[in-house]
Amino acid sequence: MYKPDFSGALAKVNWAEHSRKALQDHIRTTLNLERSHARLRAARDGEGESPYYILSIQSVPDLSRLQQEVSLRIGDVIHNLRSALDHVAYQLACFNTNGRPQWKHRIQFPLERSPADFPSRCEHGKRWAQLAEVRADHQALIEGYQPYQPVGQWPSRRLMFANPLHEARRLRDLSNSDKHRILTTTLLTSTTYINIPIDDVDYTFVKDSAFEVGAKVMRTTLLSPDNIEDHMDMKGYLLPTIAFEEGWPVDIELQRIAFFVAVVVSEFQKLVY
Repeated sequence: MYKPDFSGALAKVNWAEHSRKALQDHIRTTLNLERSHARLRAARDGEGESPYYILSIQSVPDLSRLQQEVSLRIGDVIHNLRSALDHVAYQLACFNTNGRPQWKHRIQFPLERSPADFPSRCEHGKRWAQLAEVRADHQALIEGYQPYQPVGQWPSRRLMFANPLHEARRLRDLSNSDKHRILTTTLLTSTTYINIPIDDVDYTFVKDSAFEVGAKVMRTTLLSPDNIEDHMDMKGYLLPTIAFEEGWPVDIELQRIAFFVAVVVSEFQKLVY
């Protein structure tokens, strides 16, 4: 009796996590450099003696090289996570055929857009029947992880800014994008990395997300109102959030996709042992 070996899938998941953490460290290290800082300016909000000022971006650094590096590294993470699922499907096919699948090149973990598309992946004789050699009960379990299913209740869903789209859908879309072009990222203003040398001030963040000259960041009062002008440069700075084009932070998205894949691998590993 064939004993499935999920070590390859687990290695893929672990390497993806290693790559994700390395990417996170690279982003943090690069953005902490002074040349990566966006400078701020303040302008009085209103006329007369209003105590409030709007902080906006005065200048932005050129982070195009960082964005390209991030895109390439994202591709590495996504490739390993997508490949881990294919390793699972292959081991399930081997489990069902006692290690002798007939159509090895067809075996894949499908990620379908619609429940109408899934049955054809399981039927013998179909050209793209990726799961034809997988047991019916295992096919049903795989369908439970499809992108068209309700979103799971993984711990990653409790992450701040978590995307409501199913993790499998994000994995499929990012994988397909990486195959045909470099993944693109965007720079967003971040309320997490504002560093301004003022304390005990009344402030609210302004919802202007573009990381560009003139983008508004915060409405605030300033200490030591003496000698404060209507318009002035600030000694504070702002670091961006690197996000996908839709606006979801890169690290948060990769974390939740990686956790989803790890759950799938773990569940099938427990099932067949």
